[in-house]
Amino acid sequence: MTAWIHSLAFRFLELFQEWANPWYWVLLGSILFTFGLLGWSPIQQETTTKNPTLTTLIAVYLRRTGLKALAILLVFLPFMILLAGYSINKAQFPAFAEHMAVFFWEGFVGVLGFPLVGYALGFVLSVTYARFMVPKISAIKRRFRVRQSGDELSDIRVEANRMQAKHFDPKDYYRPDEIFFGLDENGQPISVKEETWMVQNQRYIGPTQTGKGVLIGVQLDQAIRHNHTVIFIDPKPDPYAFSIMKQACLETNREFVALDLNDEQVFPMKYELFAGGSYRDRLGRFIACAKLESTGNESDYYHRKERAILNEVFPKEPFSLRTLLGLLEQVPYQEKTGTSCSMIREMLHVRSLDVEPDEGMLNLADILRNNRVLYVRSSLHDSVVKAASTMLITEVIQEVMRLKAERHSHVFLVIDEIAFLISETIADALATMTSFDAHLCLAYQSEGDLLNGHDTKINWKAIAQRVKTNSKIHLYYRAEEFDTAQIMADKSGTQVKAVTRAQRVSMGRHLEETWEGDRDIHGVEEAFIHPNVAMTLPERVGVFFQPTQTAQVLYTSWVPVEIFSIPILPATPHAPNFPTMNTTQTSEEKTPSRVKISRGLSPLSGSHTAPAPHEK
Repeated sequence: MTAWIHSLAFRFLELFQEWANPWYWVLLGSILFTFGLLGWSPIQQETTTKNPTLTTLIAVYLRRTGLKALAILLVFLPFMILLAGYSINKAQFPAFAEHMAVFFWEGFVGVLGFPLVGYALGFVLSVTYARFMVPKISAIKRRFRVRQSGDELSDIRVEANRMQAKHFDPKDYYRPDEIFFGLDENGQPISVKEETWMVQNQRYIGPTQTGKGVLIGVQLDQAIRHNHTVIFIDPKPDPYAFSIMKQACLETNREFVALDLNDEQVFPMKYELFAGGSYRDRLGRFIACAKLESTGNESDYYHRKERAILNEVFPKEPFSLRTLLGLLEQVPYQEKTGTSCSMIREMLHVRSLDVEPDEGMLNLADILRNNRVLYVRSSLHDSVVKAASTMLITEVIQEVMRLKAERHSHVFLVIDEIAFLISETIADALATMTSFDAHLCLAYQSEGDLLNGHDTKINWKAIAQRVKTNSKIHLYYRAEEFDTAQIMADKSGTQVKAVTRAQRVSMGRHLEETWEGDRDIHGVEEAFIHPNVAMTLPERVGVFFQPTQTAQVLYTSWVPVEIFSIPILPATPHAPNFPTMNTTQTSEEKTPSRVKISRGLSPLSGSHTAPAPHEK
């Protein structure tokens, strides 16, 4: 029995010695590599983990198997070797144990420390994967997973580059019974039925160079082609709008009338402020222009006296400013009509307002009766020209109402930069003009513009409110201040978004973070057009509001047009060599320049030099 045990022990030691170099170390290194890669825990399924993944189960199984293998390699095999040596020769057992230690050390050195290298390699790979790959994979999975809700709150960093201006030809979207405004975010046309458009006043709000003139040009072009009476008051002035109107008249064989209220008077036609309309309309315009209304202060006493004289001497028939000045400077009235005379003298210093008997004069009644197109060149800086522009607008409103039975076409009145020209009459007209087959389109730079007029006697807040209330179509371009952006947001209404309120992250053994699968979703109310959107709109992109519909982002584009050169008249007021232009400037001539406008917000470069003021 003893011999058999000795033989078995010898055979076991021989087999181990043959196998151990190098497979003992390879197996030990592989196990340690696995532990370096997967870590030492957990070795059993955690009770807190719900629905463990297959990867988690495999890792747990490998750890448990690896621990058993380590126990065999590091504990059981050395114990069996020592037991075999002890059974062979008890007396030499200490020497055997010493030789066994030398054997293991030489084997470890012979494989160059492979077990430790394996563990280190596994650990380095684990750290690299956990620190650099796991977070990215987690972020990608979070980004592309199919969510129950994809709503997110507005972020100005995202909104800043989300929208870009679109370039297209508006004429491609014209329809006979519709008025085209622009394209939506999906490239679909936004249009309004013509019968609806004719009864809805419009207002366009936006800073300079944001695109108000682009949409005004589109509206003017369509209104002319739809055979409406179109009147455009242009205080800037804008050669683009002038060219659009003239080109549309040429293509539709309509009569085009141009008037310049400035002193340089680039068109031959002049304007007699108080010659058109009924007697009461003319007198009312004069009183408003001279600021002789009662205001509730001490000056009312003198204003009443001056109005009494005006009621006595004001001509019943159309007249010139010089005729009225001569009447008011008569001896019985001269001392009491100083305000009126001063106003008339100021007007007469502007060449376009000083009408001689043989000069062409604007006839608004004729324009309205005969369905013509009128372009009026005004000013933003000359107070006299601005006052004349306001009187012209007032006369247009009065004549539209007075001649309703005699007109046979709809009147579309467009006023750019209305904040410089607004009056109570214009604000009131928004509530009544649609009943007289006419409507207005007003453009200005911000909501606060109408609240800060130059005349302190006027309730500007009430005027601004009437403009807002009686305008049904609104277009806001980029808001430069938060107040306007907030107005846009409030006007657009709210929507409920299902957004992620909280989503947890877990930390791994190498201090890396990964997104967990659970997230808390809550309903959050947010403006349909957020202030972030309002303040980051690009040029020619606005927010469009119309009744009974939600707000829409509107993309506008230029009407392609060639620039018509604007004539410059000689400085001498009675020069015989005026350009050949009749009282009503028709659309026959006129070779356009080679400059073509199709996009951008500054279509012209350079400007003509104005002639010197004429002498009185």
